[in-house]
Amino acid sequence: MEKKQLTYGKKIVFILLQLSFTILFILFIELALRLFHVGKDLSLFQKSPQYSGYYEINPSVGKRFFNKLQATSSINDLFLIEKPDSCYRVFILGGSTAQGFPYQSGVSFGRILNYRLQDAFPNKLIEVVNLSMSATNSYTQADFIDEVLKYKPDAILIYAGHNEYYGALGVGSIENGGNVPWLKKLNLKLVHLRTYQLLQQIIAKSFKSLSRDITDNPTATLMEQIANDKAIGFDSELFRKGVEQFRMNMNEILAKANKKKIPVLIGEVVSNVRDIKPFKSMVTENYPLADSIYKQALHYDISGSYQQARELYYKAKDLDGIRFRAPEAINEVIHELGKKHKVPVVPVKSVFEAYSPNGIIGNNLMLEHLHPNVDGYFLLAEAYFNAMKENGFIQKTWNKDLCNPMSYYRSNWGFTALDSLAADLLIKKLLAGWPFQPDTVVNQFRFTYHPVSYIDSMAFMCIKYNNVSVTGQHIALAKKYETESRFNDAFKEYFALIKSEPHKSSYYYDAADLLLKSNEPLRAASVLESMPNYITDYNGLIKNSQCYRIMERWDKAIVLLEKAVNVCKPTDNKETALVLLYDTYLKASQKENARKILTELIKINPNHKNLDNEQNVKVVMTSQKIKPLLDSAVVFARAGRLTEATALLNKSLKIEETSFACSMLGSIYFQTDKAMALKYYEKAYLLDSKDANVLNNLCVLSIMKSDFNSANKYLNELKEHSTNIEQVNNLTSLLKKSQSKVK
Repeated sequence: MEKKQLTYGKKIVFILLQLSFTILFILFIELALRLFHVGKDLSLFQKSPQYSGYYEINPSVGKRFFNKLQATSSINDLFLIEKPDSCYRVFILGGSTAQGFPYQSGVSFGRILNYRLQDAFPNKLIEVVNLSMSATNSYTQADFIDEVLKYKPDAILIYAGHNEYYGALGVGSIENGGNVPWLKKLNLKLVHLRTYQLLQQIIAKSFKSLSRDITDNPTATLMEQIANDKAIGFDSELFRKGVEQFRMNMNEILAKANKKKIPVLIGEVVSNVRDIKPFKSMVTENYPLADSIYKQALHYDISGSYQQARELYYKAKDLDGIRFRAPEAINEVIHELGKKHKVPVVPVKSVFEAYSPNGIIGNNLMLEHLHPNVDGYFLLAEAYFNAMKENGFIQKTWNKDLCNPMSYYRSNWGFTALDSLAADLLIKKLLAGWPFQPDTVVNQFRFTYHPVSYIDSMAFMCIKYNNVSVTGQHIALAKKYETESRFNDAFKEYFALIKSEPHKSSYYYDAADLLLKSNEPLRAASVLESMPNYITDYNGLIKNSQCYRIMERWDKAIVLLEKAVNVCKPTDNKETALVLLYDTYLKASQKENARKILTELIKINPNHKNLDNEQNVKVVMTSQKIKPLLDSAVVFARAGRLTEATALLNKSLKIEETSFACSMLGSIYFQTDKAMALKYYEKAYLLDSKDANVLNNLCVLSIMKSDFNSANKYLNELKEHSTNIEQVNNLTSLLKKSQSKVK
């Protein structure tokens, strides 16, 4: 039979139908994968599941850039969904240095900058959102910029350039994405499709089953795993490609920010040039060996010719064939683009040189090849802070009186020995592998290191075990210090956590409790008042009112408690605020206001009609974990069911020791067992040395034991804290009679 030829029109229709069916089939697969939660949403931001009203950085966003290796992630900074008019919002773009490696996020330059800006502009809400991630480069930053611009930034700060060779999608990276710029950009668009993610996984697993490489080595550092083309000669094709990709991506970022009229600061990148010799000397046409130049630099340095030494150190760094340190060509591009787009360049290099001996950056500010130490991170924050001030960010002129010096923050920061040791061990682990050691050496640091102290062993657990975090170790150490009555040391651990996770309210509560135990109510109040959204935090307001009640500043306590009542949510215990407000009104001689509150309290809980005010106050000031137990114990005690009351009080003490529970047990035992009564009253005294009821009973028990020294001590303290003159006079008389009988 003669074969019929399709007309041109029918061919077009047929092709279009085929394309339509293919597209529909892919869409069907995509929808099915999303329906069954296969793959990840790789949006940059998501609504925070933990903090209502806030966006947070999507913890999965790093999967855009890593297919073969474990994806890195950023600091979990938060920012408000509804941006108020008073808010000034800053986004930071960069790699591991901008993120704050190897320290916790509390020492990142962005976090330090946030606090400094907030102090300089107390009438504004300063939000600094750090999007930086380890082992990423300008492809990541360019990929983020469109999303960043949608979230109303007031400024963008950039510190980047070290990872153009070995960072994800870098020209020498194992995660290079094909090393063709348009292909990398296409990959970053397609990676949002679940179908594409599934294909990536299948291909990655297929290749992994066919060959084993360094990515399978559990002891290898990320530096070892991510470098593919390990040696890249100076001015080679790959060298130039790294510089060009930085120029291309930064140009895109600055152009888009300028179009939206968003101010940008881009900083020079700095390296350790004095104390890190070149990792690899390569024989390169027209250029000397890196090692020989480094030796010349050392010679000039020793002889005091520091200008020549500095120039040669930088030249040796640029000739280094292992490109973990950015070449000076990157800084040249930064200045070129700054001029082109009228973007101020932060002179990080000259700032670091000014703080370095003879103007040469080394171990004085660096931990290894390029990550700053703690002093270095404070200096980096200083450089950006001054650049913002000099270029009129936020407002044209800044109030100098509110701009505290860098030294103020450095000496008053939340940073403990645990943070220092954990960072130090991370660096030691890094130095035990390539490129600091030959690539034939297996990194055995985790198996050979022996801790030299208790805190060092806690820090080492964070390196040795993936499920042990520095955060968890801070809390464990704080609890240990608290059991040893080292309340100030325990506070410092929580203060470090506050700097790392400033939105976590429980850290502020625990820190304030420890300061109260150290008899520092004013300092505790200051910590609570530094909480984000403090004025709407019910528990924070209640706890802060406790601080001012201790200081007998009744007017301030009343304001805080009235605010607490106004912001109280259905999930909050309004009774707590009302009881404290009732008692504070009485102490402030505002009897009419107290009467109104008591009427409201009786509607909530009729028991308030019968219980004395001191009991009310003490019960509500306990944590919600044990309050139900104490409430029930009071009811049983009033009904004469002392066995049940005792059991409940002892149960509460196993959860949390409180003065109220100990005092009540003392009262129960007073009639039957004076020794047990004394034991519990002494415990109550240690927990609250100002309790008039406890002081009275301790004085009586001491008189009964003929321990007149203790009785006098408790009586004198009672005179300071009791307003019951009749009670004090009766005890004074009893003590005199008892002493005279003995004589």
